[in-house]
This record gives sequence, C-alpha cells and structure tokens, in this order.
Amino acid sequence: MASCPFWGSVAYRNYRETAEVVAKGGASHLQSPPPAPLSAERLLSAANVVRSVVRSYQAKVLLASLESEQAELERIQVAAAKIIQSAVRCFQVQRQLQDFADMLRGSLLWQGACRRFTAQAALLKAWDTHERQRVAAAVKLQAAQRSFRAQRELARRKAMRDGLLLLGPKEHQCVRLFQRCGRRYLACLVVAEAEKHRWRCARHIQAHWRGCKCRRELADTLSEWRRRRNLAGSPDMWK
Repeated sequence: MASCPFWGSVAYRNYRETAEVVAKGGASHLQSPPPAPLSAERLLSAANVVRSVVRSYQAKVLLASLESEQAELERIQVAAAKIIQSAVRCFQVQRQLQDFADMLRGSLLWQGACRRFTAQAALLKAWDTHERQRVAAAVKLQAAQRSFRAQRELARRKAMRDGLLLLGPKEHQCVRLFQRCGRRYLACLVVAEAEKHRWRCARHIQAHWRGCKCRRELADTLSEWRRRRNLAGSPDMWK
C-alpha cells in the first residue's frame, strides 16, 4: 500500500475529505428524525451533485495517474540520456585511443627510419676513416721502402767504391761494363715500377671518387628526406 502512488496523491486526500463529509452527513441523518420524502426535482439535483462529485473524483484520479506516468516517463528519459552520454563518452575514448595508437605507430616507424639512416651514416664514416688510415699506412710504407732502398744503394755503392780501389785497369773496364748493364736494368726496373705506381694511383683515385660520389648521393637523399619531414639540421654533417 505504501508503494502505490495513489495513497499519497491529492486525489486520495480529496477522496478522504469527501468520505468524511459523507460519513458526518450520514451520522447526522441517522440522529435526526426521518425527513419527509423528497420530491423528484430534489432527487434529480442530488443525482446531478453525486455525478459531478464522481466525475471530479475520476478526473482527479486520472490526473494523479497521468502525473505518475509523466514522472516515470521523465525518469526513463533521464536514464536514457545518461546511457546515451555514457555511450558517447565510450565512443570518444575509443577514438582517442585509436588516434593515439596511430600516432604511436607513426612515431615508431619514424624512429626506425632514423636508426637506419644513423647506422648507414656510421658505416660510411667508419669506411672513410678506414680508407684514410689505409692511405696513410700506404704512404708510410712507401716512404720506408724508399728509405730502405736508398740506404741499400748507398751501402752497395760504398762497397763497390772500396772494392774498385784494389782492382787493376782490366778489372776496372769489366766493372764499368757491368755497371752500365746494371744501370740499364735498373732503369727498366724504375720505368716498370713507375708504371705500376701510376696504375696504383689511378685505381686509388677512382676508388676515392666512387666513395665521394656515394657519400654525396646519400647526403642528397638524407637532405631530401629531412626536408620532407621539416627536420632541423644541416646535410653537411653526412659529408
């Protein structure tokens, strides 16, 4: 009974007041002497009054039921609005998570590309350093070989000079002839060595040119890549 909305409504209070009035009227009628019989007009007016009271009571009951239904409908609308808001929030959070995942994936791809370019630049730098060290070692080796050959030639000439002092005229002629033949042979060796040295220099120049060209192409590619991504930095760092 407490859960029914009718017992606490205005219509129920009006019903109670009407019932109390009717009960009081009935009690007074029982205590009073029996009235005279009513005429048809008074009966008709009493019936009309009863009908109007009943209609008013029915209207109040209908109004109370409509109010309760309207309150229930408003509560349902509020609950539906809350459910729609929660669904919208879930959709927005899902979109934000998807955007964050896409951004994270792009960042990982960019970091991988940066690592690859950094590794290539380190390899090129190491190769250039190794090439310079190799050229410096070759130059030192050539200088050492020339010094050793010069010292050996000086020792040989000194030994020949010391030996010629103990020989006679015939032996001097034989030695001079042998020296001329030796000089021709040495001249041929010098020409052959110069030709080999020229070919070595040409191959070294070609290799150095190919390395410079490769580094220049890689620097152009890296500068184009950085320009497309609006990154700061100078492309000369890769040269």
